[in-house]
Amino acid sequence: MARMKRLKEIHESLVEITEDLATLLYSDGQEVTEKTEKKVSIEIEEVRHTLANKSRAGFTEDIKALLKKYGSDKLSQVDPKDYESLLKDVEALK
Repeated sequence: MARMKRLKEIHESLVEITEDLATLLYSDGQEVTEKTEKKVSIEIEEVRHTLANKSRAGFTEDIKALLKKYGSDKLSQVDPKDYESLLKDVEALK
């Protein structure tokens, strides 16, 4: 199950990269800049709030495992470019 989830994440990343490359090749690049700015707009406070809510709901150990997946024991050490993926993983916890 974890392997399938990882393959899906890789697939989504590849699709995103392909779209960005197509935009760069066939436009003036404005669309890519706007997309990049949108991704960066996820703030650590939003991620922290979501993690806290899930932790209170009983998912503390799952959250710790996800933080390790992103190379850290603390949210403050997670690369901001990973916030969107981390949020998706946390929101998928059931």
